[in-house]
Amino acid sequence: MDPLENDFREALSREPAPDWFAERVMARVREQKPQPKQSLGWLRWAAAVAMVVVVIGGVRFDQVRRERLAGEQAKQQLMLALQVTGSKLHMAQVRVQSIDRPRPE
Repeated sequence: MDPLENDFREALSREPAPDWFAERVMARVREQKPQPKQSLGWLRWAAAVAMVVVVIGGVRFDQVRRERLAGEQAKQQLMLALQVTGSKLHMAQVRVQSIDRPRPE
C-alpha cells in the first residue's frame, strides 16, 4: 500500500471522543440562551402587505368587470332602441309617401 494512502487512512480513521467532550458540549448548550426570532417580523409585514395588495387588486378587478358589463348592457339597449326607432321611422316614411301619391281616379 502507498505510504500516502496509509497517512490518509490514519488521519481519517475514527477515534473515540474524549470523556470530557460530552460534558463541555452540554455545558455550552446550557449557557446559550435561545435567541428570539426577529427575522420573521419583516416576513409577517411582507405577507400582510401582499394580502392587502391582492385584496385591493381583486376589488378593483371586480369593479372594472362590473363597469364593462354595465357598458355592454347599455350598448345592447341603445342598439335595440335604434332598431325600434328605425322601424318606426320607416313605417312613418311609408305612410307619408302613400299620402303624397296622387290616387288614380
